[in-house]
Amino acid sequence: MKRIQDNIVRFIDGANDDIKSLPNITSSSTESQKRIEQLNTFVEDVMVKGVDYGLINGFSKPTLLKPGAEKLCDVFGFSKTAEVTNRLEDWDSELLSCEVKLCHLIIL
Repeated sequence: MKRIQDNIVRFIDGANDDIKSLPNITSSSTESQKRIEQLNTFVEDVMVKGVDYGLINGFSKPTLLKPGAEKLCDVFGFSKTAEVTNRLEDWDSELLSCEVKLCHLIIL
């Protein structure tokens, strides 16, 4: 692995010798604190209680809800894909039900 910029790490994929790039997610304590402060500011300024996060019965702490997760993905540059294992559509009765097994987050 070779570090080429402060926020990018390049490496060679052994399977086909392609050069890949990954964000450098390691940071100093100061940088981590700065990121947490930015996230807290984002939550206070942009996220809507009851829409993006909220309480779920039986739990005492707020939970991130799907709209909030999508906002965070958009802001931090993640592409998201979901593996749907079961899907039921009945448009006559306005029914749509999806069971999702796994969601992948990909850094763009």
